[in-house]
Amino acid sequence: MKTNEFYCNQLHSVINVTGIYTIHYFKYGKNFTFPEESHNFWELVFIDSGNAEIVAGKNKLNLSQGQIIFHKPNLSHTISTKNEFCNSAIISFDATGRMLSFFEDRVLSLTNYEKELLLKII
Repeated sequence: MKTNEFYCNQLHSVINVTGIYTIHYFKYGKNFTFPEESHNFWELVFIDSGNAEIVAGKNKLNLSQGQIIFHKPNLSHTISTKNEFCNSAIISFDATGRMLSFFEDRVLSLTNYEKELLLKII
């Protein structure tokens, strides 16, 4: 009988989501403004349709359909719309890991596949 050798490939998590606080899908009207807030966990904001103005700390950004931003813990932030409607998905979560700093205040454009995965979570 032949004995096979197997090797264990160690996995190293670079980001570990340890908890989820909220998963929301919002439909904003024209000229909507959410009050400024901050909290001790991460938040991602995905713009599913329309455009939104995001204020994160001292940064004021305009996000459009297909874009996402991550707010790090304790960062003051808000979202508003101007003269148009906007839909967004917002997920707030706890996470640890050495790669989280990559996402701090970063705006990314999602591929169609990434959008589908995110909306399946919602």
